[in-house]
Amino acid sequence: LLPAVQAAREAARRMSCGNNLHQIVIALHNYMDKTREALPRGVEVTRGLACCCNSADWSLGHTVHTMLLPYVEQQALYDRYNMNIPYWAQTPGIIDQKIPNYLCPSARDHIIGTATNHSSGSSNPAPYVSQDVYPHNYPAAGTNHGWGGCGRHGSSAVNGVFAMRYGILEENGTRADPRVKLSTITDGTSNTMAFAETAQGRPTYYGGSGPTHSWMNNRGKGWADPTYNSTLFSVGPLSTPNSLVSQYAGYNASNATSYHPGGVQVAFMDGNVRFMSETIDGVTWAGLGTPHGGEPVSIPD
Repeated sequence: LLPAVQAAREAARRMSCGNNLHQIVIALHNYMDKTREALPRGVEVTRGLACCCNSADWSLGHTVHTMLLPYVEQQALYDRYNMNIPYWAQTPGIIDQKIPNYLCPSARDHIIGTATNHSSGSSNPAPYVSQDVYPHNYPAAGTNHGWGGCGRHGSSAVNGVFAMRYGILEENGTRADPRVKLSTITDGTSNTMAFAETAQGRPTYYGGSGPTHSWMNNRGKGWADPTYNSTLFSVGPLSTPNSLVSQYAGYNASNATSYHPGGVQVAFMDGNVRFMSETIDGVTWAGLGTPHGGEPVSIPD
């Protein structure tokens, strides 16, 4: 096609993508209307254990995308989803469902993931049936510690509004760490990132002479998959959009990436969607990722 036609089509796709992100934040606010302004957890884990710590009990987790299903016109699918068992133990025909609101129109080659049983060493493992899990393109704001820490919330991390916490599934119990609420977003909802984009299958995720890493194929591999690199994006200063670092450090294993030239689209907590250039300063990116860091940052034009 002529370049002008291609550019016009991409502009239309980008606009549609931005509308998807806007609708997801509206869904988030509708969810919060039911929870006294509390956000859903980005990744749910059980018994205070994290997915990186050789624990077999983390994978009961359920994602923010699962929690928002009733608010993106997927109530029937949500009603079939059993919150009392891991995502990979769901009845076949649930986690492999395509969710249109979770897909960027510019996305290519959706990689159908395979649900993985992570509780084979558990004292009470759930039945495991290998099945497909449908991908998505809109990860939620996590932390800067997206590899070895599996997105754990902590004092040493740059924590986004969906940073993973330890504890029992909020909807069924209590937690030691407080949930993020609108009232705790003191940086302002217009200055706090909520969701961004992910492009599946980027060939590398760090520069230099090291090998490519197959885990990048897991980016956005499943809307129901609670692993950090599948459902959240990193908000740290080394994790600006589409960035690669010179040496593997684990920080950018879950960067925001997109199929749109030059950057990614980001939805903020107020529902506003902005195109963020891949040349954005890392400190600014990290500041926009925290809900109450108090950083003096502004959104670049």
